[in-house]
Amino acid sequence: MALPMLPADHIPGAFNTLVDNLAVTVDSRVVDVITYVNTTWLDSRLWPAHSWSAYKSSVRINNDVEGWHNWLNLRS
Repeated sequence: MALPMLPADHIPGAFNTLVDNLAVTVDSRVVDVITYVNTTWLDSRLWPAHSWSAYKSSVRINNDVEGWHNWLNLRS
């Protein structure tokens, strides 16, 4: 899912839309993932959506950070 690429206030609605558009019968593993994302990320007090949303962030992925570290190591 690309939920972190959305603005924080759009994330819950987008997730609910994805869940609502699932087939009536889905594998139990899909239900487990939905439950995990909902409890760990969307209903979390520890990780609110604004803390993990990468919307309009200049550094979005781990490769950006690793590239920056490699550049630092080459300078030393």
